[in-house]
Amino acid sequence: MSFAPTSISVILEGVNDTQRYFTPAQHAYFKGFYAELLSRLSYLSRVSCRDAGMVKTGAWANTQPGWSEGCSSNTAGSTASAVLKGRTFLVGTTLQDYFGSPVPGVAEVRVDGDLVGAYSSNGQGMPTAHNTFAPAAFRFPGKEEGEYTVEVKVISGFIYLEYLLGSEQPQGEKIFALTPTRTYQPSDNGAMSTALGIIVKQLVLDFQADGRDVHLVDVAAKQTPAHVTADLIHLNDAFNKIIADDVFAAYMSALPPPVFTETICYESEGKGYMGIGGRMVQVYP
Repeated sequence: MSFAPTSISVILEGVNDTQRYFTPAQHAYFKGFYAELLSRLSYLSRVSCRDAGMVKTGAWANTQPGWSEGCSSNTAGSTASAVLKGRTFLVGTTLQDYFGSPVPGVAEVRVDGDLVGAYSSNGQGMPTAHNTFAPAAFRFPGKEEGEYTVEVKVISGFIYLEYLLGSEQPQGEKIFALTPTRTYQPSDNGAMSTALGIIVKQLVLDFQADGRDVHLVDVAAKQTPAHVTADLIHLNDAFNKIIADDVFAAYMSALPPPVFTETICYESEGKGYMGIGGRMVQVYP
């Protein structure tokens, strides 16, 4: 899957969905899911576990979900590595909740032989009552900008690996990430949406630091009890307008400065317009 550099995405989580992330472990799952979404949209290329560019040792098998492009291993010492460019690296994986039971396992991540972190594919309590799989991504620091061998090594248990990618590559989509909104039901004190909003803000900063065209739109900061419908859950038209206005303002701010190659002026119905940088801007009244 790839996206044209001129494409634009706006990410707003459904308030019903965010109400399902109660525990710190579930917050960590949310972070992995959101990082995977940003990864898919903002990066154009990756080395999947099944690509020829992924060098594997030990025992690996293709993963089960039909959407997957990855592999899995439950053999300690198995490795998968790829040569990547960048100063930070993303590991795409699959989290699994096996009917509410854990999927134990640990994999270490190394950059040119140096240990930079570890991850697990355990998704126990995502929450679900089924054997559920979900894509997630984890970000690991590297060294100075350059070319490195990034390796995933199975230490114990069961591990999924979808892909590896480096931060040095062309831009993907321009992304506007909106902070999660809340409900105003008696049982909701706003703590959950606040916790998830902190995660979104940090991920935006991380991806910006990696050179991605990602922009934060903090719509949650403007939400009040007057912005939901009678069920105290869904956003009303007034707040949807605030969202639209804020996203448009963020988009205009993110545009590059206009290049004045030609000026076109005209008047229509008592209003004056000028062509600036490929856009028609009303200049009076």
